[in-house]
Amino acid sequence: MRLPSPSRLLALTLLLCLGLAGTAAAQPTATSAGDPRATAHPGNATTCAQAGLPGQLITDRLTVNISGGSHLTVTSVPLGVTVTGIVLKGGDNHNVYLPGALGLLPWPGLHSPLVGKKGNIPDISHWFACGTGQTTTKTTTKATTTKSNAKSTTATTTTTGGATTSTTSRGTTTTTTLATTPRTTAPTSTPVPMPVAHDDELASTGFGNGWLFGLGAVLLLAGGGALALARRRPRTGR
Repeated sequence: MRLPSPSRLLALTLLLCLGLAGTAAAQPTATSAGDPRATAHPGNATTCAQAGLPGQLITDRLTVNISGGSHLTVTSVPLGVTVTGIVLKGGDNHNVYLPGALGLLPWPGLHSPLVGKKGNIPDISHWFACGTGQTTTKTTTKATTTKSNAKSTTATTTTTGGATTSTTSRGTTTTTTLATTPRTTAPTSTPVPMPVAHDDELASTGFGNGWLFGLGAVLLLAGGGALALARRRPRTGR
C-alpha cells in the first residue's frame, strides 16, 4: 500500500481542522436564535449576571402577553425604568434580546432559540428581564379601630292613650313607638236645679190666709142646709 505524501497529509489535516471549526460554529448563534433581534446562547441562565446583562431583575415591572406558550410580547415599561435585556429559555439554550434591536414598544413575538432539525420554536420554560431604574416600594397602612364602651341611660315614659318603649344597650339605642287612637267619651248630662223663689221675692198682702179655709167650710154647710129645707116645704103644704 502506498502511503500518502507529506503534502497530502498536510492537506488532510487542514480539512479536518476546518471541519472541527465548522462544527464549533454550528453551536447556537444569531441564526439558530430564529429571530434577527435575538442572540442565542448555549445552556441556561437565571440571573442577569449569567446572561451578561447589567442591572437587576425587573420582570414584575413589565406588562406582557404570552401567546401559545412560546411567544411573548412586551406591551409597556414603566416610566423611569430602563430595560437592559430580556432572556427567554426553551429547549437547551436561551435567547437574549437587547432593547437596541427591539426598537419602539410594543416588542412582539419574543421566543426561545430554535430546536430540532426542522428549527421548531419550543415553549418558554422561563423568562426574565433585566434593567435599571426605580424599584417597587410597598406601603402598608394599618387601620386603627377605637371601641367605645360608654353607657347611657334612657328613661321610659308611658302616657294614657299611647305607649312609648325605649330600650338602651351599650352603644345602641332602640326606640319603639306604638300609635294609638284617642278615645272620645260622650259628655254626661247634669240636671240644672230650678230656682226657688224666696219669701222676700213675693208680694206681701199684710195678713195671713188661714181664715179662708174656715169660711169655705161654713158656706158649704149653710148651702147644704138651705137645700134640704127647700125640698121639705112643698110636701108639708099638701
